[in-house]
Amino acid sequence: MYVDDSVIKTIRKRYSSLVNKKKNGWETMWRSVTDFIVPYSGKYTESKQNPLSRNHYIENNCTRIASRVLRSGLYSGLLSKSSKWFRLSTSRTELLENDDVKAWFYEVEKIIEQVLSKSNFYESMYNVLGDCADFGTSVTFIAEDYDNVIRCYNMNIGEYCLANDSKLETNTL
Repeated sequence: MYVDDSVIKTIRKRYSSLVNKKKNGWETMWRSVTDFIVPYSGKYTESKQNPLSRNHYIENNCTRIASRVLRSGLYSGLLSKSSKWFRLSTSRTELLENDDVKAWFYEVEKIIEQVLSKSNFYESMYNVLGDCADFGTSVTFIAEDYDNVIRCYNMNIGEYCLANDSKLETNTL
């Protein structure tokens, strides 16, 4: 596949801009969160610190405990395996009155529940909610998996750049 040099230059320029914004803006805040709350999280561009000595800023465990309590509360309230936390529907309300449509939604919901419970989705989402609570953002890739249908891969804060479009919807990773 041939890619025009101008396209490559545009992509490199965009990537460089995103990295500079991350490095000069968000990374300082993320490092503070890492230093004081979650010392073993984050991958930064210029990390000279030994990961084993990362918790020297922490006086006591109050912030780490608060982070874990918030993560656990979000998880149990939003994504508990034991409760139904999602429902399939349609914006066409007349379809929801059809028994065949209701049955189809029910069957697909059961399939999704089985796929999620057999994969590492719930373990992954526990970490996602923690990163969202601590850093304000998180990224997970969901890939096909031969054994479990899907496999979730979380990225560490600092490993990725995000950008929004004019509607403030994230459109770049």
